[in-house]
Amino acid sequence: MSARLGIDVGGTFTDLLLLDERDGGEMALDPDASSAAVGKIARALGLDVHQAAQVILDFVLDKCLVSCG
Repeated sequence: MSARLGIDVGGTFTDLLLLDERDGGEMALDPDASSAAVGKIARALGLDVHQAAQVILDFVLDKCLVSCG
């Protein structure tokens, strides 16, 4: 499997995108939807948005990339 991971850590919002290159690896990013999704995760975990983004990043780097790499 070939995939690309994109992470944009901004001043207020963090966007995470994982693309499967088998389908061309292209997708339009909706910043509002991405921010809302990370915000939902943050609320569910009792974290702020930046903390939730770090949890997501740590998970992806630890679990996904190591096992897929």
